[in-house]
Amino acid sequence: MALGLVVCGPKRLVAQGNVTIQAEKVMAASSLSAVVIDPNDNPMQGVLVEEMGENWKGLLRSTRTDATGRFSFAPVKGRKIYYFMLTIPNFDQLQFRMRVSVFSRKPLKVRMKVGD
Repeated sequence: MALGLVVCGPKRLVAQGNVTIQAEKVMAASSLSAVVIDPNDNPMQGVLVEEMGENWKGLLRSTRTDATGRFSFAPVKGRKIYYFMLTIPNFDQLQFRMRVSVFSRKPLKVRMKVGD
Protein backbone atom coordinates (compact mmCIF):
# COMPACT_ATOMS: atom_id res chain seq x y z
CA MET A 1 0.00 0.00 0.00
CA ALA A 2 1.51 3.34 -1.03
CA LEU A 3 1.71 6.08 1.57
CA GLY A 4 1.61 9.83 1.20
CA LEU A 5 4.49 11.44 3.06
CA VAL A 6 4.74 14.92 4.50
CA VAL A 7 8.37 15.88 4.30
CA CYS A 8 9.46 18.82 6.36
CA GLY A 9 8.83 21.56 3.83
CA PRO A 10 10.96 24.54 3.01
CA LYS A 11 8.99 26.99 5.16
CA ARG A 12 10.72 27.35 8.55
CA LEU A 13 9.21 29.65 11.15
CA VAL A 14 11.16 30.64 14.26
CA ALA A 15 9.47 32.26 17.26
CA GLN A 16 10.87 32.54 20.79
CA GLY A 17 13.60 30.02 19.98
CA ASN A 18 11.13 27.36 18.79
CA VAL A 19 11.19 26.09 15.23
CA THR A 20 7.99 25.29 13.35
CA ILE A 21 8.12 23.50 10.01
CA GLN A 22 5.16 24.28 7.76
CA ALA A 23 4.39 22.06 4.77
CA GLU A 24 3.32 24.25 1.86
CA LYS A 25 1.08 21.83 -0.05
CA VAL A 26 -2.31 20.57 1.09
CA MET A 27 -2.02 16.81 1.56
CA ALA A 28 -4.80 14.52 0.32
CA ALA A 29 -5.62 11.30 2.12
CA SER A 30 -8.33 8.66 2.10
CA SER A 31 -9.33 9.48 5.70
CA LEU A 32 -8.68 12.12 8.33
CA SER A 33 -5.86 10.10 9.87
CA ALA A 34 -2.11 9.64 9.59
CA VAL A 35 0.86 7.77 11.03
CA VAL A 36 3.60 9.91 12.58
CA ILE A 37 7.16 8.62 12.19
CA ASP A 38 10.62 9.77 13.26
CA PRO A 39 13.54 10.30 10.83
CA ASN A 40 14.33 6.55 11.03
CA ASP A 41 10.76 5.57 10.03
CA ASN A 42 9.83 4.44 13.56
CA PRO A 43 6.28 5.19 14.72
CA MET A 44 6.06 7.98 17.31
CA GLN A 45 3.74 7.45 20.27
CA GLY A 46 2.44 10.39 22.30
CA VAL A 47 2.75 13.14 19.69
CA LEU A 48 0.26 15.92 20.46
CA VAL A 49 -1.93 16.42 17.40
CA GLU A 50 -4.01 19.60 17.42
CA GLU A 51 -6.58 20.56 14.82
CA MET A 52 -6.51 24.31 14.44
CA GLY A 53 -8.97 26.71 12.87
CA GLU A 54 -8.43 28.21 9.44
CA ASN A 55 -5.00 29.86 9.03
CA TRP A 56 -3.84 28.24 12.29
CA LYS A 57 -6.22 30.34 14.44
CA GLY A 58 -7.66 28.75 17.58
CA LEU A 59 -7.61 25.17 18.81
CA LEU A 60 -10.62 23.08 17.69
CA ARG A 61 -9.75 19.62 19.07
CA SER A 62 -6.74 17.51 19.95
CA THR A 63 -5.51 13.96 20.48
CA ARG A 64 -2.24 12.05 20.84
CA THR A 65 -0.77 9.37 18.62
CA ASP A 66 -1.16 5.77 19.78
CA ALA A 67 1.54 3.08 20.13
CA THR A 68 1.60 2.64 16.33
CA GLY A 69 2.05 6.40 15.74
CA ARG A 70 -1.50 6.73 14.40
CA PHE A 71 -4.04 9.45 15.01
CA SER A 72 -7.47 10.03 13.53
CA PHE A 73 -10.34 12.48 13.69
CA ALA A 74 -13.90 12.28 12.44
CA PRO A 75 -14.48 14.57 9.45
CA VAL A 76 -16.63 17.66 10.01
CA LYS A 77 -19.48 18.10 7.55
CA GLY A 78 -18.81 21.01 5.19
CA ARG A 79 -15.13 21.43 6.12
CA LYS A 80 -12.81 21.00 3.15
CA ILE A 81 -9.35 21.76 4.59
CA TYR A 82 -8.08 20.72 8.03
CA TYR A 83 -5.15 22.47 9.74
CA PHE A 84 -2.97 20.24 11.95
CA MET A 85 -0.12 21.06 14.30
CA LEU A 86 2.08 18.25 15.70
CA THR A 87 4.22 18.74 18.79
CA ILE A 88 6.52 16.53 20.87
CA PRO A 89 9.64 17.44 22.92
CA ASN A 90 13.01 17.37 21.10
CA PHE A 91 11.38 17.61 17.65
CA ASP A 92 10.49 20.62 15.52
CA GLN A 93 6.81 21.48 15.60
CA LEU A 94 5.11 20.52 12.32
CA GLN A 95 2.12 22.22 10.69
CA PHE A 96 0.32 20.84 7.66
CA ARG A 97 -3.01 21.10 5.89
CA MET A 98 -4.99 18.04 4.90
CA ARG A 99 -8.11 17.23 2.92
CA VAL A 100 -10.04 14.01 2.62
CA SER A 101 -10.38 12.89 -0.98
CA VAL A 102 -12.48 10.07 -2.39
CA PHE A 103 -9.86 9.86 -5.14
CA SER A 104 -7.01 9.24 -2.72
CA ARG A 105 -6.45 5.62 -1.86
CA LYS A 106 -3.43 6.18 0.33
CA PRO A 107 -3.12 6.82 4.05
CA LEU A 108 -0.87 9.67 5.10
CA LYS A 109 2.52 9.19 6.77
CA VAL A 110 4.03 12.24 8.52
CA ARG A 111 7.77 12.46 9.31
CA MET A 112 8.90 14.61 12.24
CA LYS A 113 12.31 16.33 12.24
CA VAL A 114 14.60 16.28 15.27
CA GLY A 115 14.92 19.79 16.73
CA ASP A 116 18.14 21.77 16.50
